[in-house]
Amino acid sequence: MIISGGIQLTSGSFIATNNSPDGIFSLLVTNQAISAYNAAQPNTWVTVLCADYFNIQNKLASVKAAGMTNTQLLCTFDSGFAAGYATITSQQASSAVTGSYIVAFAARPGQINSSVFPLYSYTYEGLYSTAALSASNGPNIATNSYFVLKQSNVSLSANGFVSVGMTSTSNYLPPGSSPFVQYINASSHYDPANKLGYWGPSSWTGYTGAWPYFQMLTTTNKQW
Repeated sequence: MIISGGIQLTSGSFIATNNSPDGIFSLLVTNQAISAYNAAQPNTWVTVLCADYFNIQNKLASVKAAGMTNTQLLCTFDSGFAAGYATITSQQASSAVTGSYIVAFAARPGQINSSVFPLYSYTYEGLYSTAALSASNGPNIATNSYFVLKQSNVSLSANGFVSVGMTSTSNYLPPGSSPFVQYINASSHYDPANKLGYWGPSSWTGYTGAWPYFQMLTTTNKQW
């Protein structure tokens, strides 16, 4: 017979089973990330370390990285992007397929204690909406900050594109809001008061503005 909690009794023996394994949690490797993940609510961002993020990237089933390549993400070419800006890479590099769950992202904000939020859209030059609650980089501006979404329920209903934006803490954006009404590129500016994005003088492919320093991990295989 089966007893609540996943304990199965057969012929005087027992087998412990996990009916809903969390594949992301099982790939966390640092005590800091494990403790933070345990304390977090579902569909909220958990700050993790580089080792946790790349272990998920390397081992989570059906995972896909969008945005910068690992080599680009880990370089020290310049500092992170400033508050009020969004970042996106080329159309091909930023794409995500139907049914993709957003599970993790990395970014390098240039301002401490910022609200950093992943964005998604179904048209590259179109309206971008926030996915889940904002995360915060805390005091870190020198290197990338890494985040994992606990038990994500954010998935794309069609083929789309992903990016990331940042505002100061006071300009926090709730999930589902749509701050961008135009294509966002290397110098696209975000106006918190009017919730508008507009063209800047350069494009991502030229990297003549600040580098886009972001990467997002998605999977079509829900493992939590």
